[in-house]
Amino acid sequence: MHVVSVVFGIAMLVLTGTAVVLGLVILVMYELRWIVRNSHEIGGQEEPIPRQHFPDVPPQRTFDNYWQN
Repeated sequence: MHVVSVVFGIAMLVLTGTAVVLGLVILVMYELRWIVRNSHEIGGQEEPIPRQHFPDVPPQRTFDNYWQN
């Protein structure tokens, strides 16, 4: 029984550590995104940042024409 508790404790620590590391990575990515966007605004760039990596998706069907084929 003691061995099972130790294994569960270690698994819990590993999973908690992984969640903390992934959370910090996401936080740093958001901060970098914020810095890049604000640096473009401060620099006086008039046109928006191009969306090369996020192309526009086609429009989705609305509820009104959902039942029409």
